[in-house]
Amino acid sequence: MSTSRLFLSYFLLIVSLIVLVLLSLSEGSIHIPLNKVWFLLQHADSSMEATLLHLVRMPRTGCAVIVGATLALTGVMLFYISHNDLGCPSLLGIHQGVFFGILLCVVVSQGIITQHLFMSGLLGGIGVGLITFLMSFKIGFSPLKLILIGQAINLFFYSGCQLLLLLAPEQASLLLINLNGSLANSHWELLKTLGVLLIVMMFFTLFLIKKNYLLSFSTEIAKNLGVNVTFYLYLFLGMILIMSTCAVMMVGPLLFFPLLVLQTSRLIVPSHLPYHFAMMNALIGSLLLVASDLCIRGLFPNWEAPLNIFIALLGVPLLILRARNMR
Repeated sequence: MSTSRLFLSYFLLIVSLIVLVLLSLSEGSIHIPLNKVWFLLQHADSSMEATLLHLVRMPRTGCAVIVGATLALTGVMLFYISHNDLGCPSLLGIHQGVFFGILLCVVVSQGIITQHLFMSGLLGGIGVGLITFLMSFKIGFSPLKLILIGQAINLFFYSGCQLLLLLAPEQASLLLINLNGSLANSHWELLKTLGVLLIVMMFFTLFLIKKNYLLSFSTEIAKNLGVNVTFYLYLFLGMILIMSTCAVMMVGPLLFFPLLVLQTSRLIVPSHLPYHFAMMNALIGSLLLVASDLCIRGLFPNWEAPLNIFIALLGVPLLILRARNMR
């Protein structure tokens, strides 16, 4: 891939992301002109528009940017580990595990208690992820076995979520929108805790991405290149687990989102350039999630439509285009 094409791709993606972020701050049930958005970003006042911008739209857009990039990078890590184009963290059961924990907490406590939800979701995601990893190592680890076991556990906990929705509809319906992805609960405290953690994890991922890439070779080749395969395999699986859990805690389970971003990125940059491939995935992940949320607020300004619907609408043509370009 030529340097000029790579530079152009970065330039277009970064400019597109900046434009979408500004539109995300501007559009919604109450329109704020872009010139006023720029002014309020520098000179906050007590007006309704300033309050809406600083307390609602800025954290919402920030969550979309961070979570989009995070999920994209988890997809890259699993892609290199599994040697599988269809490898996706949502297939490991983590996303459904987080939401199962949250739903169970709501049903048991007969209401929403924020601190309890956080802990139950965290325990659910980590617990289910560990079950998937331990089972795959117990029967003899291989990328294909990891994906198959993860899919089985994913379906099991998806069924558990649906059962809880049926058994306790009044309590569980409070989280029905989040079951299909939503940025409605975004706020500054979420960004200061989980958001900061995810930013740190993303930098750590980019720092180690070459080691992650070397795992895509055979075990013998990776060892000959000086890679401690066992150590880095556990490390990257743990990172995927933590990052996926935190992302789902922020926006709910976005099914197949990392897969969509991964396949879109491969239209632009080859996967044998790990640093550029990871950066492109992060940019496209942020771009796609901000675009999906902007579509929701533009088409349904007074209703929180599920993010997964719009991710699917944006993703279907991209995946078809990717299929046409495959050899």
